Amino acid sequence: MIYLCCGSSIPVYENEGDKLPSQHMLQDRQTCIVIECTALFALVRPMFEEWVGWVNRDSLSLYSPLHFDPTHAEQRIVRLTGTSCAGKSSLEKAVVQLGKNWTVLDYDDVCYAKMKSALQARFPDQYSAIARAIDDQNLYAAFLRRWVCFKPEISKEQQANTLQLIDTIRNELDQPCNTPWRGCVWQAADDEIVKVVRQALVNGNNVLVTDWMNLSDRKNEQPFAARYISVLLYAPFRIVFDRLLKRNEEGRTQHNFELLRFLTGVPHSYFSHVKAIPEKAGACDRTSRNDVERLVDDVYKLVTPESIRPKTLPRSFSQYEFPKEVVDERRKKFFSDMPEGQDDCYIAPREQFDIILASRTHSPESLAQSLLQALY
Repeated sequence: MIYLCCGSSIPVYENEGDKLPSQHMLQDRQTCIVIECTALFALVRPMFEEWVGWVNRDSLSLYSPLHFDPTHAEQRIVRLTGTSCAGKSSLEKAVVQLGKNWTVLDYDDVCYAKMKSALQARFPDQYSAIARAIDDQNLYAAFLRRWVCFKPEISKEQQANTLQLIDTIRNELDQPCNTPWRGCVWQAADDEIVKVVRQALVNGNNVLVTDWMNLSDRKNEQPFAARYISVLLYAPFRIVFDRLLKRNEEGRTQHNFELLRFLTGVPHSYFSHVKAIPEKAGACDRTSRNDVERLVDDVYKLVTPESIRPKTLPRSFSQYEFPKEVVDERRKKFFSDMPEGQDDCYIAPREQFDIILASRTHSPESLAQSLLQALY
């Protein structure tokens, strides 16, 4: 297995044991975050606060400068990202169990909670009717993806009426005029994360934030008195695809549709995080062009045509499987650094990370222990 620490030297393909290198190339960065309110958003937001009905007015204070006790300068803010089904949620839990004074945030979970609150406020009657037919843990999947798991006692007629209500809401929110409304939801999720991060640091905690891309985009503005560390959790294409199939099967068996993920999300996410390179230097894995092509074909053998978003449909509230041409475009970029005719290739991250953890065979606990050792 491999543990990579980005810096002037990168240990690759360590076959003797699984210990981290003694010299961690963790760069002592001052963590920053942008607390930004653009002119457009400042204009639009007041109009939507009353309409949406869920914006916390106290969160507006987050746009004021943030100040922290300098005695907490050794705190860490860790941005964790990785391919779909790489094991981020399991690693989060392990860090909380093994580490001390950690606050863990998952951006997707915060977004799900904000979206459900926003839907309930905007469509109170329809939401109540749908909630009577579907368990709370399955509501978000029903609204966003139309993956519906009805309660056992719901009749066929009630099921049909519920699906009609879901489709009405989805069709309305897919309209371009509702783009600002959706933007307010995602902004509220950002506000909530900033609020929790700020409070965690004030309380002397470290923070682990998963899949919050805005953290890296914003870190050059308002400084936190803590170290900012970026971590990539990597697993090979075949492994994450097998994990997704297992996860989806467990979700259906447990009637928990929040666990389900799109099949095409695996190649789309994989190609977004890593790229193929011809040389070993800087790589975190090895594969071949033929293997990747075959895996993409295997994914689309399992995708039903009706689950794919029409090509002409603009970016919207409703989510679907990615059409083949979208994934093919990502795949071409994935191989863009490869010479024509070369099949064997190495895998490297698309951006620089302070730490890269390989989750091929390691348990979440061992990965968490390795991460905590690297951080301190």
